[in-house]
Amino acid sequence: MNITGSTLVAGVRFTFLLGSAQRLPPAGPAAFFLVAVLSVCADFLLSLFLVNVAEYYYASGLTSSTFWIAQALVVAWLLTLWARRPAWIWSVATWLLLISLFVRAVVCPILSTDPEFDDAWLTFEQGSFVVALGGWMFVSALRIWRWLEPPWHNAHVALFALLTAIGIALPHHYVTYRPGYVLGNYGKLDEFDDIDASDAFVIEDLFAEQDQRVDATLAALAPQRPGHVDIYLVALAGYASENVFNNEVQYVRTLFESRFDAKGRSMVLVNHLDTLKDTPLATERNLRRTLKGIAKRIDVDEDMVFLFLTSHGSDDHAFAIELGNLALQQITPDSLANAIDEAGIRWRVAAISACYSGGYVKPLSASTALVMTAARSDRTSFGCGTDSDITYFGRAYFSEALNQTDDFVAAFTIAKDAIAKRERADGETPSEPQIASAALIEAKLAEWRSQQQPGPPLPFVAPIKNARPATADAQ
Repeated sequence: MNITGSTLVAGVRFTFLLGSAQRLPPAGPAAFFLVAVLSVCADFLLSLFLVNVAEYYYASGLTSSTFWIAQALVVAWLLTLWARRPAWIWSVATWLLLISLFVRAVVCPILSTDPEFDDAWLTFEQGSFVVALGGWMFVSALRIWRWLEPPWHNAHVALFALLTAIGIALPHHYVTYRPGYVLGNYGKLDEFDDIDASDAFVIEDLFAEQDQRVDATLAALAPQRPGHVDIYLVALAGYASENVFNNEVQYVRTLFESRFDAKGRSMVLVNHLDTLKDTPLATERNLRRTLKGIAKRIDVDEDMVFLFLTSHGSDDHAFAIELGNLALQQITPDSLANAIDEAGIRWRVAAISACYSGGYVKPLSASTALVMTAARSDRTSFGCGTDSDITYFGRAYFSEALNQTDDFVAAFTIAKDAIAKRERADGETPSEPQIASAALIEAKLAEWRSQQQPGPPLPFVAPIKNARPATADAQ
């Protein structure tokens, strides 16, 4: 058997916690590249196996697979260099990647039996995954380093095994593993089959009347008051298949109208079965039209616009716009920034509640803007799913913090602490909500607060009763 084959056989033995009596020379990159290809294929097949219904295919799944490959190579390079055995980098990297591949293939299907497993977005309980990966890697690494360095004392071997396990497992406490080549069905409306046929609902008519709906809603808004800083709310719920997003925008509208003097100065754009007939849809086109229309009705030098968007988000920072199986334009950081700039809205507050929403901070930032997001650009946020009434961010910021203060920046600090506490209690990876502010916008907000007296606190009560259970809670 050639050196590549022998290296792979030794790797299989180490993977199954066995030693190897055969002495081998250091391998070249061939075995590592072979296992790397196998690792990518395994992630793809694993996503096919675990997903509820294969609905979306993403090349971005390569990001997760590439991380495993690079991780094995970096850890092997550092440890073989420290052990003064740099020639063994390819052999050790091959074995570490093979072991991690085995752990993923075994542990992920087991974790998928957890009722909390998200079989659409393939999101695992990270704590259990990291412990399983680290434990197995440690025992396997004991075999590797004992075989590679027979003269070493047991404590020396254990140290290198521990460093190996930490190097492979610990990053996955912070970088969520998801074999995301294939994503599934999130309980979507199937071509509007859930709509009563007696409603004679016609999709073409729905979209044809959107401009009229937006314009009529804009025309009904209360005028701005000269000499008074008015705040206008635009709230958008982008994902039709889950009540939680509609719940949030309806509550936020009521909160702003009753507590922050925005009665008659708020409008919502919603994708939801219950609002199809009377509310403008949450689409990028409608959002652009809405922002332009509001800019014409306010004094852009005096008044403010509070923009709240809530939906799912992807790791490339696309904000999900979903309505059944219709192909709709997704919102991106650049497209949202462009829509605000085109409208000419100067003073604004933007709150984006979605996974990876931190990607919106930089594009939306300005000296006259306050930007808040539910998560860091590389983190998920929590609280969505069909069993949820309101997201973690929505509850902490709007329902809790803004019922304590009318200072939007102070409310963010309160909400961030509350979210962190809840995530720790639930064992979630911290979402780390983000904020970007500036002296000019904070001065404008202070002026607004000086001219209005907050109404009484308004507790959140879900307006829609969720009907079916869910397994997901990451946005």
